[in-house]
Amino acid sequence: MVANRAMKKLLETKLAPEEQKIILSIGELQELLFPPFKFVGDCTILADEPLEILRRGLELYKKDGYDHTWYEAGGTKRYINDFLSVPVSPELGVRIAFLVAQTWAMQLKVLDADGKYCFIVSCDNDEPMVILRFHKIRLNEPRFLCDDLEGYESEAIGYIETGEDLTAPGCADSIRLRDG
Repeated sequence: MVANRAMKKLLETKLAPEEQKIILSIGELQELLFPPFKFVGDCTILADEPLEILRRGLELYKKDGYDHTWYEAGGTKRYINDFLSVPVSPELGVRIAFLVAQTWAMQLKVLDADGKYCFIVSCDNDEPMVILRFHKIRLNEPRFLCDDLEGYESEAIGYIETGEDLTAPGCADSIRLRDG
């Protein structure tokens, strides 16, 4: 995992026993862990719309000067608290987001065996909403994030990539996933 100091601080914060338990409905859990992956051109996004509409959206995006990475990062953005019955602290939210990223990585490994993905978790300092998004890693396109994560001064931010140990930070019993 690569993270700025603010994200590392969130992940190093010890959670009280009552903070470690959340109530989820089966529907919320299913919607969060098993989103509708769609493959549009060389992009992977989360959407319920028909492919034809998504293809037109990608073309409009490219006309506006954006690349595949930006289309994916926007089309996979999920607010973790939107899937929970009660709000959770940023400290717990980022842990949940990294666990969800692991689950998505395993699904994408089956759906797109040759694809390499970057899963980004962020939390704004002013509004503690935890965001999870991802994009495919392409040799011919820049990453969604800048190399210097400390430059993101107003948010805690970190990422994990497929092909490396995807152990969710701060989650001792999390799943390990490596390519190969």
